[in-house]
Amino acid sequence: MNSAAGDSSFSEKTYEKTYMKFHHFCFFLLFASFQTFAQQTIGIPENRLSERFYENLDSLTNRYNLPDLRETEQSALRIWTNQEIINLGSDNQFLFYTRKKGDLILKTAKLEQISVDSIIGEIDKNLDWFHENSKYHLDAFPNFIEIQTGKNYHVISFYKNQQIQKLISSLRNELDIHSIRQRLIEELEPGNYQWGMSSLHIDHLVPGDADGFYKKILPEIMEKFGLSSETPATKMPLVMINKKPAFLKDLNELEMGEVEKYELLQDATATALYGFRASYGVILVKTR
Repeated sequence: MNSAAGDSSFSEKTYEKTYMKFHHFCFFLLFASFQTFAQQTIGIPENRLSERFYENLDSLTNRYNLPDLRETEQSALRIWTNQEIINLGSDNQFLFYTRKKGDLILKTAKLEQISVDSIIGEIDKNLDWFHENSKYHLDAFPNFIEIQTGKNYHVISFYKNQQIQKLISSLRNELDIHSIRQRLIEELEPGNYQWGMSSLHIDHLVPGDADGFYKKILPEIMEKFGLSSETPATKMPLVMINKKPAFLKDLNELEMGEVEKYELLQDATATALYGFRASYGVILVKTR
């Protein structure tokens, strides 16, 4: 009898301890799911992609000199796509970023005012959390959208989501993002820049008076490659000096006596030798 009573007492105590542990565990899950940040609700990440974004969010905002949307009490929206950030709220701004020899290059431009609340409403209305956002795609870069309603902050992440991407495309058209992005790219110094998984070759015609060898061949390359002052910096011919990549400004530093020979290649001949980099032609120079 005593043994039975002891077992019963032990079971009751074990049950109480187990219940308390379970209660604490449930409370922990509830607390982890919704954090309070400046008296606002911070939503739990809906997938692993969002979790990684949350983990790096502080370093990302510092790197690109952006305010933390979790701290604001106003409606705000921030869209992170491949090499660009659209920031909408109290300070509408477009950021284009790339890298040159490992160094971060950041270009910014002001955007016109637009109704953030209506965009947030459209995005939230078109969410497909489980069927679209969690799918991994090898041929796509991840996209992240920070949404701050003034009371609630949460992040949407996806590789491909047709409904949301259609909304983003419409927003880009309304804000004329394509033209702004192209203008910022035109402002880049000559060089090779990171462009997704590839690279972007930027070059410019030498401004002002040309000298030496460059002055001699300028009319010829303008005619051969159809260049003008309006030619985009991304559509300039590749320059090779002694079989090494160079830029138009390097031709301006050569004197006529330093050049043994040169050749202008275009179309299939150029790409056969130098690949996609020579899509707009090649200027081959051999010095003495």
